[in-house]
Amino acid sequence: MFKYINPGYGELLNLAIRATTKSTVYNSLNGVSFTNTERVGLIYIPDGIKEVWIQADVFIDTSKGSDKYNRIYVGNGAHINTGFYQNNETTIGAWNMGKTDTDTITMPNTVDGKVHTFGVHASAYKDYDKSFMELYVDGALVYKDSSHANGYINDYEDIKYITFYGGANTFYSNIIIADHDIIGEKVIEFPISRESGDFVVQSDGKKKATAVGQKLEAYVNYKDIDSAILKSMSMGTITAVGASAVGFSHDASVVNSMKVDVCNGEGESLGSAENEITAGEGALGPVVEKTFELTEIAAMKVVLEAKHD
Repeated sequence: MFKYINPGYGELLNLAIRATTKSTVYNSLNGVSFTNTERVGLIYIPDGIKEVWIQADVFIDTSKGSDKYNRIYVGNGAHINTGFYQNNETTIGAWNMGKTDTDTITMPNTVDGKVHTFGVHASAYKDYDKSFMELYVDGALVYKDSSHANGYINDYEDIKYITFYGGANTFYSNIIIADHDIIGEKVIEFPISRESGDFVVQSDGKKKATAVGQKLEAYVNYKDIDSAILKSMSMGTITAVGASAVGFSHDASVVNSMKVDVCNGEGESLGSAENEITAGEGALGPVVEKTFELTEIAAMKVVLEAKHD
């Protein structure tokens, strides 16, 4: 099972640190969102995935100008895409893999200074009979295409990447991507209570990895867990926990990647991931999928370890 979670940090993609905006206007749940005006900052998908579900909150700030476009695309290494594009308030076009035409979807105004949740469910099968794409807006299915060409990615049968990009005033947040249905789920960022380890503390307070093997441990703020959930939504089922880190720095001459471990209260690893540090000093960790109790999350710690590949 595959799952990717991002509250809205551009640093967790290959985007510059300035791509992240801190504002509860654009993301009332977690207060962060990113802008991306080019087809970069791709989220790469593990091999073998032929169906993908995507969900993201989108805010188009029309008070700052007329740049209103919005894209969520699924594709392969050759930049063959399926997904949708939005160029105005009420019309969304669907761009389908293998097709040279587009379909137009007329719908209620989604450029109105409010957050709207977009969901995409797409396949990447060579078998035309299995091909489809669905588009959801605010939880409702507004479009489904199962035409003969949709889903066919030339000689590819796996989905390779997802990308989000739009105008300079289009803000993306609360992203979930999975190989199973996640429509209707939400992302909540838990606060950290304390950190320890041997990263070097800089004069500005930022922690820096200066040698391979250095570690930084972070613990969840137990007292703030209930309030973090209650201020954002009524309590439901916690289906997964993910870990990521932003805002640290590193000596690029000796450190180029981070290993991130999610550990339970006994110190046992529930999952780990290692990846290159992105352009914005971000490190993406594992997503552990199971039903969690709040007490389990409160006892967790996240461990970052500086590495060099």
